[in-house]
Amino acid sequence: MGWLHATATRNITPKFRVHATTGVSYHHYYKLWRKDPLPRLEVERTDAFSPDLWFGLDYKYNRMFRFLGIVLYGNSFGFWDQVPRKLQLIAGVNMAPFPDSWWGVFRRMRFDIGVFNTYFLEVEKEQGWFPALYLYWQFQLF
Repeated sequence: MGWLHATATRNITPKFRVHATTGVSYHHYYKLWRKDPLPRLEVERTDAFSPDLWFGLDYKYNRMFRFLGIVLYGNSFGFWDQVPRKLQLIAGVNMAPFPDSWWGVFRRMRFDIGVFNTYFLEVEKEQGWFPALYLYWQFQLF
């Protein structure tokens, strides 16, 4: 598994941003199958390339809350990550609980509460809406 992506972000207003990512993923081997309903659909690929396209919008409500929406095709690094050729819709809220903390670890802490709907195009299977909670730290190098 390998990938190459280029990402761009543009500020539309001081509180509203648009994001776009394009790229390609390489998979030495992967296999997808649908167990239900019948008939069973299966796809198996070796040394395959997959295009990756993402489009996202986010609105910064205040210093603590940001609302976001993403449409993506291909590989992703969230829920159902490293699975190629899927269509995914994501909506969520990003929270920075301590944006003014003197300690950088708390200042960079983030919570995401999101819902995902994933459709695996090659095997015609929809996952349905699935909630997820993420806790992570968003560090800045420069």
